[in-house]
Amino acid sequence: MKTGLLELQLKELREYLPVIDQKNISVSAVNVGWHISHSLKVLHNVFQILENSDPKRFKKQFSFLRHYIFLFRRIPRGKAKAPSAVLPDKDLQAAILEKEIEHLRHQLPQLQDLPKKAFYRHHMFGDLNRDQTIKFLGIHTEHHLKIVRDILK
Repeated sequence: MKTGLLELQLKELREYLPVIDQKNISVSAVNVGWHISHSLKVLHNVFQILENSDPKRFKKQFSFLRHYIFLFRRIPRGKAKAPSAVLPDKDLQAAILEKEIEHLRHQLPQLQDLPKKAFYRHHMFGDLNRDQTIKFLGIHTEHHLKIVRDILK
């Protein structure tokens, strides 16, 4: 699976850095910076988990919820709560977010070099292999980009 979508999404996230403090309560209780930071934390944490996973321990399993979200490439808004490990820091700074984006951009090519059965265990979807994980990350990042776009409308 290619990481081209994630590259484009990181580029778009970078474009929103000048407006990280913007907020629209009718769309989201948090500001643009929160959505950017959360997306970057998810990418970073999941990349690390994939890299450190033991492909022999991957367990293929069916998840209706995963199937639904992957089929429609959409996460419904307001239905899930972010785990504490990927909650943004209180003090969001564009310069720090910029560095995180750059770091992730350089990590992307390494994802494709991981074994196919490198995996990420999602708390609702179960084990996602490398390609499923890349797909999930694209769907998740797009979910937050849509929210950012709506905040800025």
